[in-house]
Amino acid sequence: MPFFLLFILILYIAVFLCISMRVVPKGRVLIIERLGRYHASWQPGIHFLAPFIDRIRGKINLEEQSADFPPQTFSTEDNASLQIDAAVFFLISDPKRYTYSVDDPNSAIEKLTTAALRKIIASMDRDIALSSRDEIQSQLFSLLKDGADVLGIRISRVELKDISRAPDSFTW
Repeated sequence: MPFFLLFILILYIAVFLCISMRVVPKGRVLIIERLGRYHASWQPGIHFLAPFIDRIRGKINLEEQSADFPPQTFSTEDNASLQIDAAVFFLISDPKRYTYSVDDPNSAIEKLTTAALRKIIASMDRDIALSSRDEIQSQLFSLLKDGADVLGIRISRVELKDISRAPDSFTW
């Protein structure tokens, strides 16, 4: 009988360790909540999760990511419509802030980019906007850099894939 109890105890401990052990791979961070509140950000390596007390809130990818948006239409200073296709490349600098600051960070980046482009394009004439892609990119990068820091994101670069007249802005 004692051998059977020892076997059950060892089996229980082995199952407990298997359930609670987590391996965080390279380039990832796990956000851990304890009883519903932020507890820790686990870096790559082996960690132990307290069953029924701790839970994994999110798995954050620390590699460079891109947010590619559908083309948007913007009005210039002289009321011409331009269609701009942009992509934003970013890294997550603060996983805690990224997880808890906004419900959908990719949507927040898209709205931040749209607002910044609207501000930049609204201050330019159509001809200047069509010919100054590098200037628009640099202004957009500086505006996004400041705004994305609140989200726990570091903008690495901004690409304007296409700047063209909007399809409805052609004159006959």
